[in-house]
This record gives sequence, C-alpha cells and structure tokens, in this order.
Amino acid sequence: MHCQWTTYLALVPFFLQVSLVQSDDIPCKICPKYCPKGTIPGILEPTKAQCQYTCGVLRGHSGCMKNILCDQYECKRCGWAALKATSACSDSHPIPPIYYYKSGDNQYTYIKRDYESGS
Repeated sequence: MHCQWTTYLALVPFFLQVSLVQSDDIPCKICPKYCPKGTIPGILEPTKAQCQYTCGVLRGHSGCMKNILCDQYECKRCGWAALKATSACSDSHPIPPIYYYKSGDNQYTYIKRDYESGS
C-alpha cells in the first residue's frame, strides 16, 4: 500500500501542471503598448457574450462574407476588448486571429473602419 501512495503523490505535480497549461486565459497583446513598462500584461477575460462577424471583417480571408461565431473578451488592465473566432468559416479558410478593438466603441463600425483602412 505504501508504494501505491507514493506513486499517486508523484503524479500530483504532473496533473497540476497539465491543468495549468490547459487554461483558457489569453494574455493581452495590447497591454505592452499602453501600460507602463515593466508591468505584467493583463489577461483577456471572457465576457460570456457571443456575436457574429464575417470572416473578412475578422481578417480571416479578405472579402469573405461568411459569418463566424465569436466569443467576446475584455482586458480589465488596459480597457481593450477582443473577439476570438470559435471556428473557421470553411475548411479552406484558416481560423481568424484574435481581433482587438477599443471597448465601448460601436464594435462593427470600429472593426469595419479598421479593416477597410488596411491597418
């Protein structure tokens, strides 16, 4: 029985490490640009809201008009928000990258304007 307990105890750090790696936390990439140097970037926290935007607007594939369901996130440190696509619009298009926008702005207008400007 003693050997079994030591085996189980030896596995505890492994399971703790695996559970930490599989976290849904997404580090904010805006924080390093707007927060004082040396501060730890914030974490994009899920707002539990979902919305749909086209693949093209999310910069998945230029000109694609297929809707993609997105989860919304926000960073409490810098105030920016993000959209994370839950899937690709088709097998031939990649999943769009996380899209950042300024929280509080009219999201569609801001994203469309930013997308059309090519920046």
